[in-house]
Amino acid sequence: YNSGEAKQLLSEVENNSTGNFYFETFPNPASEKVLIRHNFPGNTDLKIYDILGQLIAERKKINLSTNTFEIDVSNFSSGNYIICLINNNGVISKSICVIK
Repeated sequence: YNSGEAKQLLSEVENNSTGNFYFETFPNPASEKVLIRHNFPGNTDLKIYDILGQLIAERKKINLSTNTFEIDVSNFSSGNYIICLINNNGVISKSICVIK
């Protein structure tokens, strides 16, 4: 994994909006699925990191034309994770907690 990228993303968790863009996660904590509500336009990459900065999951070029989508976290271990949405508009990061 790229530790520099992970450190940058971890430092951006507290600032979970870029300009007029936002995203929310619910439920949080979660055990099965996380719903993401956002207004981040266009093709977007999704990256999920564990608290150590290791890339756990990645989906590239998701078309976020709808403002809600779902992530399956049922196979994740209990712990804290960082969800990042990345596109030409910037990076938005949010932390979630997975419990079993």
